[in-house]
Amino acid sequence: MFSGLWKNKAGGRLLNCLNVKKGPKKLIVNRLLKKAKPVSKKGEEMGKFILAAVISLAMAFTLGFAGDVIAGNTTACPNPPTGLTCVINATDNIIEADWTLVNCSDGNPAEKYSVSVDAGYDTDGDGISDTYVEFDFGTSDRTDGDPISQSDLDIPIEGLDIDVDGDAVIDSPIQAELKVKGLSHYAKKLKQNNAWSNSCTVDLN
Repeated sequence: MFSGLWKNKAGGRLLNCLNVKKGPKKLIVNRLLKKAKPVSKKGEEMGKFILAAVISLAMAFTLGFAGDVIAGNTTACPNPPTGLTCVINATDNIIEADWTLVNCSDGNPAEKYSVSVDAGYDTDGDGISDTYVEFDFGTSDRTDGDPISQSDLDIPIEGLDIDVDGDAVIDSPIQAELKVKGLSHYAKKLKQNNAWSNSCTVDLN
């Protein structure tokens, strides 16, 4: 009787029976008991044993599923990095970004960081940005040999040079706005829509 219930996939008959939104647990137990038709005392005892096992396993599954939902609604790094600074290094043609380490939901520092760069381009020559392109950089891209958990990153300015207006001429940005967030994959079910830091802006012209 019960084996057929277990063959259904998630959201099927068994889960619908045991979904706490359908009613109190005592009603669920009664519904399952009505399905048991023991033909002997021995069969009755076995039926009760199987019923108890099914209910225990199903409740454990339900609670585990609820835990997954809760975990899935948790942001991995809810606190944004602070103290973001960005400075132009004209010699190396880079933007030096630096910030303070941030702890994530597990109490440990972020495993790595994502840096968003909004580059502004002046396509009509009036000295004001009129076109913007967002670039994504990360500490996992670093080539200086430092750990990806380190709270700084050099952004190559030439990496922002692209043709933004389709005239086959490479355009260079006149300014860039940076922001950073921590990332942690200690639990795969946690969301990575983590909090961004305050931004900092540098002039590039």
